[in-house]
Amino acid sequence: MPENKIKILDCTLRDGGYYNNWNFKNDLIEEYLLTMKNLDIDYVEIGYRSLDIEGSKGPTAFSTDKFISSLTNRKNINLGIMINASEIINNSLSVLKKLFPSNVKSEISFVRIAAHEHEVAKLKKTIDFLKNKKLKVFVNLMQISEYSTDVLLNKISYLNTTKIDVLYFADSLGNLDKSKINKIIYNSKKLWSKPIGFHFHDNMSRALENSLFCISQGIEYIDSTVCGMGRGPGNLKTEYIINEIKSFSRPEKKLNILQNLLDNFFFELKKKYAWGTNIYYYLSGKYSIHPTYIQQMLSDNRYEAEDIFLAINNLKNNGGKKYNPNTILGANNFFKTKVTGVIKKPSFIKNKEVLVLGPGPNLELNKYEVVNFVKKNNISTIALNCKKVIDEKYVTLRAACHPTRLNIDYKIYNKIKTPFIIPYSMLPNTFIKKNKFNIIYDYGLKISSKEFKINNKFCTLPNLLVVGYVLAFLAASKVSKIYLAGFDGYETSDPRREESEIVFKEFKKINKNIELISVTNTNFNLKKLSLYGLNQ
Repeated sequence: MPENKIKILDCTLRDGGYYNNWNFKNDLIEEYLLTMKNLDIDYVEIGYRSLDIEGSKGPTAFSTDKFISSLTNRKNINLGIMINASEIINNSLSVLKKLFPSNVKSEISFVRIAAHEHEVAKLKKTIDFLKNKKLKVFVNLMQISEYSTDVLLNKISYLNTTKIDVLYFADSLGNLDKSKINKIIYNSKKLWSKPIGFHFHDNMSRALENSLFCISQGIEYIDSTVCGMGRGPGNLKTEYIINEIKSFSRPEKKLNILQNLLDNFFFELKKKYAWGTNIYYYLSGKYSIHPTYIQQMLSDNRYEAEDIFLAINNLKNNGGKKYNPNTILGANNFFKTKVTGVIKKPSFIKNKEVLVLGPGPNLELNKYEVVNFVKKNNISTIALNCKKVIDEKYVTLRAACHPTRLNIDYKIYNKIKTPFIIPYSMLPNTFIKKNKFNIIYDYGLKISSKEFKINNKFCTLPNLLVVGYVLAFLAASKVSKIYLAGFDGYETSDPRREESEIVFKEFKKINKNIELISVTNTNFNLKKLSLYGLNQ
């Protein structure tokens, strides 16, 4: 296939943002754009365009016209953005008018719409709106490996009635091989005569091989990212594909420009975020598990290798194709569906102060001071899960609620005499039979996005963090004050920070009479008290 018919779409700043929350430094963005221009990359997807402002996100999460126009090296590049169908299909025109205001000059030339199967048939108004803006429109069909032939033909038949320019297929689960790709292409071309593109994830180290196969079959558009930076295991590397399909008169000069970009920025980012395929991503591809599950666990030091393999084993049988941050280990399939608990609270903590012992290194660094604080103030303590830092005689209670910890730590439960707070009534019978807890305070748990509610028998939480479960239990037990030790916090780009901040924020909102005070160093938004009694 002639080189000039193959279009490379580089989406580094969009797909790579899943690792750093789209917080790319300005000098990186400028050098990246200059490099793309020098390499004659056909299309550059600068980022997402979205109205979702939750969390601490950088500029390429929104890719506003104002941001794009501020970039020095934006000229003479086909710049575009991606929008999620989920954000626009219910109120398409009102949302689209905010995303693409008519009174603002735009320098983008194309828009990609990322759509799941059930969203495709609701895109016509969006497509018409964008085409009226004189924009090139691509539709990106997510998780294409899960489409049956009938569904694929049905979606293409519908898209044929619209004005889109390019039909894109995303190998979201990273498990396509040549035979599956060939089937997709063969069936697509029965109905589709316009250009087709593919976006490959590299779970099983097939991104380059699959891309070259697509090109040999007449596919016109291929996605890539610098250093393969992208969600989960990452994508086809731009530095690989250009060497396969582009011819430069001075290749040493062109490739040196790219190498400088890698040396100056991307190798450091890869060292920090560690994307790239491994056995976990390979298995996620093999079992059609959404790679974000693996990415989330690898970025969280709470998960050991055994935990991740256990998660993969659970997810392959329990709906792992669609990502849900609250069900890493299939919690919805682990707990009994009826949300229940038993009214039995430890009366000795009512109207008392309690210290919660967290997992952070600052608990270990200050363990002697923490013990002195406990003895001096004669307060009860609650340790999370089974991690032992201070002497067990200073641990009043322990708490666990996450299926990971419950499945991994069960051998330890039989050896610990400390009473446990767990959602006991909701545990499967098979789990209860193999465990013997000393004393149990049974408190139920329900997970519901963005909700934090405290009831006498159970709580409703926005995520599965055990600290949220403990705080709810303590509020239901009517404690007077809560101290925390070992809640160090995380970097801004770490997804665990946002999860934890949501818990603390929502708890404080509905429990204004209970103070949360950290007695060890923390970067969470908490009141602080020195272990030496000095307010910080």
